[in-house]
Order: sequence, then structure tokens, then C-alpha cells
Amino acid sequence: MTAQWRDAVSGAAPVMGMAVAERADLAEHLATLTPEQWGAPSLCAGSRVRDVVAHMTSYDGMTWAGVLKRGASGVQAGSHQRPRRGGGA
Repeated sequence: MTAQWRDAVSGAAPVMGMAVAERADLAEHLATLTPEQWGAPSLCAGSRVRDVVAHMTSYDGMTWAGVLKRGASGVQAGSHQRPRRGGGA
């Protein structure tokens, strides 16, 4: 995330600091997962742990314009990688 983006969101500095710390904690935890844990079913129906993590991080490095474009197109994060199990889009 760029400093310019952070500065553009008024009053967001404390929140952004918490978000950065939370992401660092998540990264530390993910680094401890075994291959079996990465492939385990998640609490999200039809998705493995690795699918959920890919979805959570797929917006990293995107600009607001890119996020809006993705949303307008109706493409879900990670949907280009594999279809959901059990039918559905």
C-alpha cells in the first residue's frame, strides 16, 4: 500500500496501522502451515485454506481503479483459477 493512498483516506492512519499489524500476524501464522493444512477444507463451503488465503490477498497491490474494475466486471477474486466444487460459478 502506498503512502499516498493512506494519506488520501482522512483519519485512516490508526486503522491502517492496525491493518498492517494484522496482516503481519496473519503472514507469520500462514508461514507455519503444513502442506496438508494448506489443502484442508476451510469454513467457506467448497474452498480450501489456500483458496481463502488467495482470495484474501488477491487485492494486494491493486489500485482503487483496479478494484473497482474487478468489481464492475463481476469477476470474483480467484475465480479464474478453478471452479467452485458442487456446481455454482
